[in-house]
Amino acid sequence: MALTYPHQVEIISTLSPTPVINITIPNLPTSYILLWFKAGNVFDKPHQLGLAHLFEHLYLSQTKKYPDPLSRLQALDKAGIYFNAQINQETAVYYHIQTQAQTLVSLELLLAAAQNSIIDEQLIENEKKIIRAEEKENANNPAKLIWRLNQKSLYPTSPWGNNPSGLPKIWKNINLRDALNFQKKYYTQTNAALVIVGDIATKSLTKQIKKSFQLPLGGKITTPKNLGRLKKLLIKNQKLNQVTIGINFRTTPINNHWERVALDFLKDYLANKWLSCLIERLRIDNNLTYWVDGVTYNYSPTGQLSLVFSVEPKNIKKALVLSFAEIKKLATTPLADATLIDHKKSFIASLARQFIDPFEIGWFYGWQVGLGAKILTIDEYLDILNQLTSQTLKLTAAKYLEVDKASLTAIGPVKPADFNNLIK
Repeated sequence: MALTYPHQVEIISTLSPTPVINITIPNLPTSYILLWFKAGNVFDKPHQLGLAHLFEHLYLSQTKKYPDPLSRLQALDKAGIYFNAQINQETAVYYHIQTQAQTLVSLELLLAAAQNSIIDEQLIENEKKIIRAEEKENANNPAKLIWRLNQKSLYPTSPWGNNPSGLPKIWKNINLRDALNFQKKYYTQTNAALVIVGDIATKSLTKQIKKSFQLPLGGKITTPKNLGRLKKLLIKNQKLNQVTIGINFRTTPINNHWERVALDFLKDYLANKWLSCLIERLRIDNNLTYWVDGVTYNYSPTGQLSLVFSVEPKNIKKALVLSFAEIKKLATTPLADATLIDHKKSFIASLARQFIDPFEIGWFYGWQVGLGAKILTIDEYLDILNQLTSQTLKLTAAKYLEVDKASLTAIGPVKPADFNNLIK
């Protein structure tokens, strides 16, 4: 069964030390270029919290050819190229989207900007203001803030819990020297990965990359493996009508493919769909919440599964008792065969909707290659999914989704006493 576009995944080994993947989708009218660096928030030093996030804003903003951010954005717009960037705990990614005809032009612009990126004090101060505005927006949006709180609760004493925007007293002291030293260490050929999705010959890509990608070689970067102890309860009291709640579990590193796929399935069984069991219990059966969202992340040394919903303050205990009961069932009672088959069909349909977007295909492979992980293809992912049994899922849930090892987060009119007898 084909889950997405027929595509060929080719690793271009001649461009070592930078792993390059060319994903060919015949007759695709658009193309997607994603440049990854292992340079996420986990690499911030305690006295430089927020530097990785700041640098994600700085990098590629201005170059020798385009000496200010506006002139570079105008050049990209003129060429019909959409540009954006994102950062997570372990990696930062910069990407272009364009028509197929503009692929090589776009690739040259992206790689030339990487090679010739200019950072100065004025740009740093400007981007600090942008991030402050971003933080103010996040602080007033529980739906966004809860995800950051989730991360902090799982890794409160570890770099994995780093606040991507740092602390004000630290933030104001980050300077040009800090930014340039960060670039020198993390933005190198050895620490980069490149993914192209489209319909263009590997030979043409290789020629352009060899011509344009001339970053310093750099050294091997080791991701911090110290995870520390999780915090059982982390709350932020705010005057709101609802309480946004997160239930969080540490899970498996990215290279554990079977567990990774099993946890993705369990997340989907618990949340995100009308017939996911937490939505059935909390919304359909009891009218406690509007929706339950679930996410999974897998990094080099660890992983995460988080479930988020909002309720009225008076319903906190009832919602959590119902949620914990459903999660505990997964570790004690195998799913019925009919239930497993139905939810597999539902999950596969979700994956098909996701991977109809070629950008999502690039993200799927880019996330792995950006971490230096063993590549799991979409077809291999689907093969594992189809082979999952109720017993495998039960064992995976017992290993990772133990309620007594969960961390709880909450934002709203809450206090620790609201969670009495719910956590150990």
